[in-house]
Amino acid sequence: FQTANKKPTLVSLDSLPFGWPLSIKDAQIMSHSPANWPASSPDQRLFGSLTLLEGHSTSVKGVLRCTDPTEQLGQLIISWADEPDICVWSLASRRVVRRLSGHTGRVVACVAHEPAGQLASSGLDPSYQYRVLLHSLSNSQPLLSWRCQARVQKLLVVGDCLLAAGEGLYAFGLTDGAELAELDSGLFGGECVTHLAAVGRRHLAAAYDRHLRLFRVGGGGGGGPLAHVCNSADSHRCAVTALVGGIGAEQEKQQQLLFASASLDGEVVLWSAATVGSGAVSRLERLARFNRHADYEGEQRKFPHSVCALRRLGDRYLLAGVGYGFAVFDLVTGRTAVAELAAHRAKVSDLLVLTSPSGQLTVATAGEDASIRLWHLRGFEAAGVSSTAVASLAAAAAAAVSAGDPAGSGRASSELAGELYGHTTGVRALLDCGSEAGLVSFGLDHLIYLWSSDQAEFNWLFSAAAAAVQDCPG
Repeated sequence: FQTANKKPTLVSLDSLPFGWPLSIKDAQIMSHSPANWPASSPDQRLFGSLTLLEGHSTSVKGVLRCTDPTEQLGQLIISWADEPDICVWSLASRRVVRRLSGHTGRVVACVAHEPAGQLASSGLDPSYQYRVLLHSLSNSQPLLSWRCQARVQKLLVVGDCLLAAGEGLYAFGLTDGAELAELDSGLFGGECVTHLAAVGRRHLAAAYDRHLRLFRVGGGGGGGPLAHVCNSADSHRCAVTALVGGIGAEQEKQQQLLFASASLDGEVVLWSAATVGSGAVSRLERLARFNRHADYEGEQRKFPHSVCALRRLGDRYLLAGVGYGFAVFDLVTGRTAVAELAAHRAKVSDLLVLTSPSGQLTVATAGEDASIRLWHLRGFEAAGVSSTAVASLAAAAAAAVSAGDPAGSGRASSELAGELYGHTTGVRALLDCGSEAGLVSFGLDHLIYLWSSDQAEFNWLFSAAAAAVQDCPG
């Protein structure tokens, strides 16, 4: 465990990044346009402190956030890497409080089952066989173990059912440990499942390369068989790169299940899983599409418009990392509300919406240029996707696409609020830990950083000092 004794570099037009760990040469070659910077300097209190979380000796593959089931440690961070152990961090102490064992090779994926205080993980054994383990966050040893005959690279919890996907699609019961179902992806042309998303309470969307398929997961609270329901009538032109469900929560009551997908060609599609009176899905159809380009491959097949990540922004908007920037799509009007397509000097690798007690809507973008940028979004309405809007969405989207997908009403805008430098190579992913804890990032340099505000840093130092005084004898 080590706390960096130097501030992270938060740069603005008037404050070039000459501090650690960015070199003077790097600062001199930065190609920021003054027009892209805010008129005033960014708020230095936003993320003014940097903590290096040391626990892995190999490449970090992922992080997630969950709550301690014993309520003793508060918020936890789970991280995994190309090694057998999974690290459990306490955000309060910023230390590894537990290592979850059980794998004999590298860990591939993890997913939390917070109601039960559990964590599921998949890993590759030295014998090149995949195992799925179920851990308790309060115990280092696994509770259950399943051996899979095919590669498992994605995990998702739907109710009390654990879905494991890759070269096969498996369903496991989290209560009794039973293997509920197994579907061979060879049934769909030998393609692997690359992405999963929960659609409603009982359905699952899975991406098989360019194609999408919908499954029904069980029928009762304890899970059940996994059944293939239907396929998408249309497919993407390239491989799917992101899936997101839970769009328009009220639509499930209106017999309308919505989810969105994005692909390597940059296209973002809103899908509807229409249901009949009995609740059975009858078809999977496209409602709208955004960011469609004719020349999507670009020079030397670099796919300049590719989408790396897709996030919900309330019930009305979709936030997408597109090429070197990001865009916000309005699901009600079918238009692009914000298009910040030159947000980084290299491709965007991840993005998320940060929580703010003041209500300020802030987006953090991570880039392959080793930087993290913070953007303030303004002029967004809070209205969700109503059934009336969904019914007219196809016509609105078609009109927007035929007109070149113009910007929306013009009221929505983005403004660069600051830039964070700490990683020495590309940033792979971001994790929002709340306004009190901060932002977690990890990159190709194998490092995990916790970015926090000066107030959060002061609170942590005060708590650590108080704990040290209590531990002193006498």
